[in-house]
Amino acid sequence: MKNRIIFLIGIILLLYVKGYGQSISPITLNFEELSQLKEEDTNVKKIADAKRELVKRSNQILTNRKTYSVTYNGASLPGISKNNFISYHGYMWPNPKTKNGLPYILKDGKRNPYNEKISDRPMLEGLNRDIFQLGLAYFYTNDEKYVLWATTLLNCFFVDPKTRMEPNFNFSQVTPGKNETGGSIMEAVMFIEVLEGIQLMKSSPNFSQELSRNLNSWFGDFLGWIEESPKGKINALHKNNRGTYYTLLRCDIAMFLNDRKRATRIFKNEAYQRVIDQISNQGEMKDELRRATPLGYLKYNLKAFNELDEIGKKLGFDLFNYNGPKGESLKKAFEWLDRYKTGKLVWNYSSEGGITTPRRAMMKNEDENSVRFSVERFDNYLEILTSRSK
Repeated sequence: MKNRIIFLIGIILLLYVKGYGQSISPITLNFEELSQLKEEDTNVKKIADAKRELVKRSNQILTNRKTYSVTYNGASLPGISKNNFISYHGYMWPNPKTKNGLPYILKDGKRNPYNEKISDRPMLEGLNRDIFQLGLAYFYTNDEKYVLWATTLLNCFFVDPKTRMEPNFNFSQVTPGKNETGGSIMEAVMFIEVLEGIQLMKSSPNFSQELSRNLNSWFGDFLGWIEESPKGKINALHKNNRGTYYTLLRCDIAMFLNDRKRATRIFKNEAYQRVIDQISNQGEMKDELRRATPLGYLKYNLKAFNELDEIGKKLGFDLFNYNGPKGESLKKAFEWLDRYKTGKLVWNYSSEGGITTPRRAMMKNEDENSVRFSVERFDNYLEILTSRSK
């Protein structure tokens, strides 16, 4: 919870910077709503404390001077270059019915810690955390030291031939003992915050045009892999959070590449259908409710839908207020969860902890024009704007 509050306030701090926005193009962040929060909040001490924590953590990144690369970790597969991202399905465990434990079997909701140790995922998590943190710190302080180190991290992970990652996820979430596995983009969604951090720093004179070109080339190739490769296209078939993130990630990368036409095409062709396929006319997400830990998956999927809605707004669409042919609605999904948070209904889908589900900021009052925010109120909302629980 502390990390989430610091994350929230860190973004709020961005709004205190004079003259922001002329050369910054946020993709999934909504500065208008955050600006409203800033105007309503009078708890200056909390903001000042968050500023100090933001700078402290960012300075620690500079002190640690840790770089990230898929070539650093112990992940490997026979005949596969270490420049490829390799990870193992987190919920897969050795098969107790076979001598060699193969093929691994699914234990939904129960993460295998060994799979994490031999995966490249920690490298991507580190890059995601540091780039976004440094982006926030730079945008607030205008201190170029944060950009200088961020460019080192980006060059290491995406550019340097010795350490760069190949732009594909052919070997992500592999299941030992099974053929034709890999290709899940669920770990690639961490690139969304990486790209947001880059957007916050691109106006710096120390963020070179050469680096921008290299990043555009890398993510252009990666978007091509998602849309054109057999493994990439499999993600489109999923009618749950994986399908939502497939649409969101592609829209996000297209916006990063300043290809609004492509982002518009993706959004129009897929975003509304995702609502129809996944949300009932009562607001339930039945596929997520079948999971061993449904609450976490509901929030995770709502996070994706919310960010997709933010991109849609920038393209002139309104996904939140859309109603499908049978009454399917993203707004109803928020309202459905909200009834559990307020105690109107009792959560009996799993034994997960207390209901701390997010509420859409605009849902405090029926009249969206009269919405009022508070730090505590908005903290609940930001649960779906931040990354998964850490």
